[in-house]
Amino acid sequence: MKLSQNSSLLEIQIYPNPAKSYFNILLNGITDQVYAVVYNDKGQPVKTDIFQNGINRISTENLRTGLYTIVMNLQNEGVKYCNVLIQ
Repeated sequence: MKLSQNSSLLEIQIYPNPAKSYFNILLNGITDQVYAVVYNDKGQPVKTDIFQNGINRISTENLRTGLYTIVMNLQNEGVKYCNVLIQ
C-alpha cells in the first residue's frame, strides 16, 4: 500500500500476509516514531508497539489464528489502518 499526502510519499507494506510466526511492517518516508496497536477480530487490543522508519518485525507467537487490524498513529500523516491474516 502506498499513500501520498501533502507532496510526501509514505509507503506501508505488510509481509508475509498471511503470516505464520511473524510479519514485517515496512515503513518508508516516516521521520517520527509510529505508535501502533494490533486489534483482534473482536476489536480488542492484543499488542502495542512503537515502530521506526524501515522494517519492523512483529512476532505472532501469542496471537491466535484470525484477522487482525493494525492501527498506526503517524504524527504528520494521521491514522492508518492495515490488516494482516494470522494462520
